[in-house]
Amino acid sequence: MYDLKAYCEIRGLSVTSLYKGFISKKSKKILEKDGIAVSRVA
Repeated sequence: MYDLKAYCEIRGLSVTSLYKGFISKKSKKILEKDGIAVSRVA
């Protein structure tokens, strides 16, 4: 299990944008592939 910062670095995602609730379509695909449900997409 990774912490959020490490996970984002591994996946190439931005931690700050996730905290702000902004998730790009590309990020959403990566997160859903890893089994993380994403409800808000910009």
